[in-house]
Amino acid sequence: MSIADIASQVALEIAVKKAVISGHNSRLRSLFLTKTHMSLYRWIRKFGPMTTVELCAERNISMSTADAQMKKLYNLGYTTRESIPTSRGGHNFMYTIVLAEDL
Repeated sequence: MSIADIASQVALEIAVKKAVISGHNSRLRSLFLTKTHMSLYRWIRKFGPMTTVELCAERNISMSTADAQMKKLYNLGYTTRESIPTSRGGHNFMYTIVLAEDL
């Protein structure tokens, strides 16, 4: 997917969002990406796969914000993720961008 394709998609999403979505339609609104989603998408596309911890450090955002934003990108198919075990017995996700040629 080229940058022009992404820009067109974002422009279309913004136009539809403004025209159609009311404050009460959370289901439809959940299908659209916010500026934060697009910013994180572009960041990972530019710098390569990253964990949520790395995103927090690089972008100066909270862990809960990074988790929620990246989970949506993953659920909508914009990224893949791999669970990485932590030293404390938990896990962290490593996110990788899904490119159009990978589909």
